Amino acid sequence: MAVDDHHGRNGRPHRDGGRRVTRNRRSSQRCRSRDRTGGDIPRGGSRQDERHGRNDNSDGSQNCKHTSRRRHALASAKPQPDRVDVPDDGCESCGDGNNSMCRDWEIFGEHCDGTYAQFIAAPAHAVMPIPDGIDFVTAAAPGLTFLTAWRLTVTRGRLRAGEDVLIHGVGAGVGTVCLQIAKMVGARAIVTASSDEKLEKAKALGADVCINYAKDDWPKKIREVTAKRGVDLVVDYIGKETWSKSLMALRRGGRLTTCGATTGYDPVEDIRQIFYRQLEIIGCTMGSNKEFHDVMRCFFQGRLKPVIDSVLPLKDAAEAHARIESRKVFGKVMLAT
Repeated sequence: MAVDDHHGRNGRPHRDGGRRVTRNRRSSQRCRSRDRTGGDIPRGGSRQDERHGRNDNSDGSQNCKHTSRRRHALASAKPQPDRVDVPDDGCESCGDGNNSMCRDWEIFGEHCDGTYAQFIAAPAHAVMPIPDGIDFVTAAAPGLTFLTAWRLTVTRGRLRAGEDVLIHGVGAGVGTVCLQIAKMVGARAIVTASSDEKLEKAKALGADVCINYAKDDWPKKIREVTAKRGVDLVVDYIGKETWSKSLMALRRGGRLTTCGATTGYDPVEDIRQIFYRQLEIIGCTMGSNKEFHDVMRCFFQGRLKPVIDSVLPLKDAAEAHARIESRKVFGKVMLAT
C-alpha cells in the first residue's frame, strides 16, 4: 500500500480512546483497529508495522513516499465506473461523491498515522490492484500528486484546449503532473522554476514557455508572451511570495487554483483586483474517488507518467527529507522497503 505521509497537527497522530483511528484520504469512512498490543485488524488490511517519520513539504507538493511489498496500490487497470460508491453515513458531500469536502474527511499522516511503514491498513474500497508491468515504486508515485493536480487543472481549474496556464514551481511533484495534464488537454503551459536545469527537464515534458524566477522578471515575461492579456489559469501552491503577482498575471475573468502556501499563508492582496477584474480564486485539496479513477486511468494508459527524482530505502527517510528541503529535486522522492 502506498499513500502519502503528512504529519498531524502538533506533530502527533490523532487518537480515539484506546483505538487507532485512520481514515482513507479519499473517503469519509472510518476504519478502526486496536492498539499495537493486539486485537482486530482494520477492514481491508493487515496489522500495521509502523515506522513513520516527518514529512516537511519544503517546495509546495513534493513528498517522500513509502512503497510496500503488497500487490496493491491506489489504482486499478480496469475501467472504472463514473461514480464510485463509498460509505457516506448520511453525509451530503459523500453522498454526492465529493468526499474530499466531507467535514470529517481526513488524510493519512496529517490527521492519523502515516505511511512510513512496511504495511498499513486502509478501507477495502480504497485499495486496488497494481496492473501487470508496473513496479511498486512507479505505482506508489502518483497517489497524492496526480489526484491533486487533476483537481487543480481539470475539475476545478476547468483548463481547456487553447488556454494559457501558468504553473509555479514546476519541479514539484504536483507541478510535473500539472504540466503533463496541460499538454494532454491542449493548453499552452507556461512554467516557472528556480534553475535552468529544472527548466530543461520541464521542456522535455512539453513546457511551452519556461521562466527562471530567480533571474527573470516573471510577471513581465507573462505580459510579453500573452500580449498583455494574461493567462486563463494560474496554479499557485507557493503562497505569499507569488500570490499578488499571480492575481495580476490573470486575464479578466481568469482563475487561480491553489493547494498550498509554502512561503506563507497571509499574503498582501488588493481585493479590488478580484472583484473589478472578476477573478476566481479556487481552493483544492485532494479530490473525489471518481477524480482519482479518472486520473489513474490516464496513468495506466501511459498518457501521464510520474516523474521520480530518486528512490531511497525507508531507513534513509531523514536523507530523503533533506533532499526535498534542498529544493534541488525535480519530481518525487520515493522511499522503498
